[in-house]
Amino acid sequence: MNKGPQPVDDGPVPPADGSGHGRVDGTDWLAAALAAIPSLAVVGLLLATIWLSFGEFPTDGAGTVLTLDHWRALFASPEVATMARNTLSFSLQSLAWALILGVTLAWIVQRTDVGGRRLTYALVTVGVLLPGFFTAMAYMYLLHPRIGTINTLLAALTGSRDTVINVVSIPGMAAIQGLSMSPIVFVLMAGSIANMDGALESAARVHGASAWRAVRLITLPMMKAALAGAAFYVAAISVATLDVPLIIGLQDKILVFSTYLYVQTQSLEGTEQYSIAAAFATLLIAGALVLSWAYARIIAQARRYEVISGKAQPPRQIALGRMRPLARLFVAAYLVAVVILPIVVLIWVSLLPYLQPVSQFALDNAGLGNYRALPWDLIARGIRNTGLLVLTAPAAAVLFSLVFTWLVLRSKLRWRAAFDYIAFLPHAVPTVIFAFVTLLVVVRYRPLGLDLYGSVAVLFILYVIVMLSFGTRITNAAWVQVNRELEEAAYVSGATVRGMTLRVLLPIMAPSLLMAWLWLVMFVFRELTVATLLLSRTNITLPVVIWTNWATGQQTMAAAITVVMIAVMTPLVAIYLLRFGNMIQAEKPLTH
Repeated sequence: MNKGPQPVDDGPVPPADGSGHGRVDGTDWLAAALAAIPSLAVVGLLLATIWLSFGEFPTDGAGTVLTLDHWRALFASPEVATMARNTLSFSLQSLAWALILGVTLAWIVQRTDVGGRRLTYALVTVGVLLPGFFTAMAYMYLLHPRIGTINTLLAALTGSRDTVINVVSIPGMAAIQGLSMSPIVFVLMAGSIANMDGALESAARVHGASAWRAVRLITLPMMKAALAGAAFYVAAISVATLDVPLIIGLQDKILVFSTYLYVQTQSLEGTEQYSIAAAFATLLIAGALVLSWAYARIIAQARRYEVISGKAQPPRQIALGRMRPLARLFVAAYLVAVVILPIVVLIWVSLLPYLQPVSQFALDNAGLGNYRALPWDLIARGIRNTGLLVLTAPAAAVLFSLVFTWLVLRSKLRWRAAFDYIAFLPHAVPTVIFAFVTLLVVVRYRPLGLDLYGSVAVLFILYVIVMLSFGTRITNAAWVQVNRELEEAAYVSGATVRGMTLRVLLPIMAPSLLMAWLWLVMFVFRELTVATLLLSRTNITLPVVIWTNWATGQQTMAAAITVVMIAVMTPLVAIYLLRFGNMIQAEKPLTH
């Protein structure tokens, strides 16, 4: 899944008072009751995944039988082995592309005199907000093995009949996925690079260290926590993402974990196939938890070596000299590849009657035919469902995040830290697992007697669950910055908990809450993984409308709908840029 971008996470937040003692009041119990709702859902879905991997579900109504057959089938299946190799290769290569491009761009923009920082920030922000399938669709048109414009041009120049650049492959898919995720790495790393204490590098240089030695011994260790957070987040996206593997790899049966689950959910072969998929998902859950533990160790170690204070010296800008034109070329090429080219290509394809290389014939036949023939009823349904989710799910996620933060930082419950660990789980576990298990649960068990299958409500519930991790990271960080003396002064002045929250906390935290809400809105608007796995005619969203047209061979129609989606997204992008434009103008990082 393509989830919304997150700041570098610093793990579960310790209680503000550090004691955990005191009298538990009604507010604490009310907050605990509210937080228990998503907590039970998160833990329940993960336990259901493990249970499904061991369970045999007879069709004659008999009880569930525990068995290891699914695990034996998992390790014996050649198809699963190939899928696992594809997933590992795709994830690692995507991560490498994203880190190399994103970190390099962040370093050039923040630490060198390349110039154009404001424009770069604005365009990279647009790149973050563009759904991954935009990039996938554009590069499929450019690099399709048979009719891709670039491949056609290269074949004409070289005289070769073979495909010059084969994008329908694991390396091709990974390159496109890494390209689409690199703006997220840029956002995550830019703040860390900008906030370094330049005095440390200067001291190293004074003591005779070369520039490279200072970077290796001083700068890189200071970036370790931020880099680990960015790598962990991007790796989780790579495993869960559905859009790029679905659009590029599925037609050629190149399966990774997300598309494997998608195929299983479309299969009519019964629960055995689901149980094998659940066994593989259980392995991923275990791996994600191990990575979470390793990341927490890095964060804990990093805190032991904090050296940046309020009087820290900003890092010195590096004069590139003769290398400046090369750096500017890199920045320009990056922005064209990530933002400008996908939009221009999709607009061009939307004007064609069918997918074809660029030629005079194609130009003569370009027109607005696709727009006149758009399935407006389906598009209206997708916009209505997407709009409903945009208006409700992010607000609910922010509200629950505030409740979790209250419990962790202000309640007197002895076991309050458990809530923060639970809220962190959706960040550690690939979103596609939650979607897969939710589908099986709502179809087979009808929780609370409700028929949630195919409803917008099930998307709402799952969106709130998977957004909880990001929301709590923002609210935790914002609440920690509020001095307890402000709250105590409000209480001394006669304010109730409700009054203190409304008049003191929320106004102070408003910028961070608004930033979190906007990111979550964009996550819902661009999300394809959850919406595709839980798809029905009644809950179809706008990204899924685009995918269904692409999957049925109507690529130019899909491009036209994508252009409509861009038009709908433009006001949201404008709101984001207006809200954070002061940061861009001040040349500050786009992270909090």
